[in-house]
Amino acid sequence: MKVHNDLKQSKKKKTYPSEQVQELHDLVIEEGLSARKAGAVVGIAERTAQNYVKTYREDDEKRLPGGRKQRKQLYLQELFLVIPKYVETGFLSGKVMRILNWHKNCVFIDATGFNMHIRRNFGRSKRGMPAKAVIPANRGTTVSIIGAIYEKGAINLTLRKPKAVQKKTNKFLIGVMDTLDQFDMKGRYLAMDNVVIHKVTEVKVLIVSRGYKIIYLPPCSPFLNPIELFWFKPKHENY
Repeated sequence: MKVHNDLKQSKKKKTYPSEQVQELHDLVIEEGLSARKAGAVVGIAERTAQNYVKTYREDDEKRLPGGRKQRKQLYLQELFLVIPKYVETGFLSGKVMRILNWHKNCVFIDATGFNMHIRRNFGRSKRGMPAKAVIPANRGTTVSIIGAIYEKGAINLTLRKPKAVQKKTNKFLIGVMDTLDQFDMKGRYLAMDNVVIHKVTEVKVLIVSRGYKIIYLPPCSPFLNPIELFWFKPKHENY
């Protein structure tokens, strides 16, 4: 029994603190190092470093050890349950939209992911000809960017690194409101997605204390957040 326990202990996977993994991601993103070289610099085993970077690339949310995996939402079920409720309450009625005056009184905030090495997995060709193309073998590192826009253009764009998401969001909101203050746009609505990190009391108090108002898009919104059209432009140019 003792030998068996010793074998189990020897096979126990070593874990690294989130700060050390953050340094690994910084070297991969900002310095362009491979996972093996970056792991050697920060003291993380080669295979473990490669797994961390792979997780970073494949999962936009679970990026650090201990990160909570988001619940998979039953999209179609929520679609049929949520939209009728908002239609009945007149959430998108003309009266509400006139009160918000959204095209002149709102700042739209959202995050998106970019990967410069994204590739198509299908194609079209002339009849009788195979659809062949040379594509990169490596899938680049995915990075997340938080942005804020209003009716005349962008207000702030920030790279979101895989660290404490709530602190990063709060810091970004403070920067957006500082910019709005400079241009005498206090009192606007900050329109954001209906996600947990946007609905915590800390965020609500932060926004209201600065003289701004907050509004959330419904979970299954019938219309896109206007910033989605903004993200389309750089993605279309690069992809």
